[in-house]
Amino acid sequence: MLSRKQQVSEGIEIPEHWTQNTKTALSVRFAGNPNIKNKEFSVYGKVYPDEILLIGSLVSNEDTHQGCSTVFVSSDIKEIPDAGSKAYRGLLNSLIDAMGYIFDDFLAQTGHQNYDIQWFQETIGKQEFFYRMSRENIALTLEADRLLKEGGKG
Repeated sequence: MLSRKQQVSEGIEIPEHWTQNTKTALSVRFAGNPNIKNKEFSVYGKVYPDEILLIGSLVSNEDTHQGCSTVFVSSDIKEIPDAGSKAYRGLLNSLIDAMGYIFDDFLAQTGHQNYDIQWFQETIGKQEFFYRMSRENIALTLEADRLLKEGGKG
């Protein structure tokens, strides 16, 4: 399960232009960082009835099975916002900023990186959010989920 909360629905995908813009923003922000040599960002997102989730993975270009560095950021919502609304854009921008700060801190570390599956709470400005890090390759997780669903239909 990718979301922080127990969800009964699969959620709604965040529009592709948002995930692409997030990927571009992260790539530009960290372009000169030697810790991302031969790696690229992948970004995924879902909106649930009470949560918005954004996931960014730093994936090896050479071996997709190599361990990833993945940041999950989540924020509570009261209702699913209109995808074109100012509130939706503001919330997504806050989550993108939070993801950038977390990757900043993570990529500045030398030596052993600490991955913890528990969620941590943080506030930037007035925006409260939750985050966690893992070595999970989200693309592989999503593909496995898709295959399991297909297998259940046959």
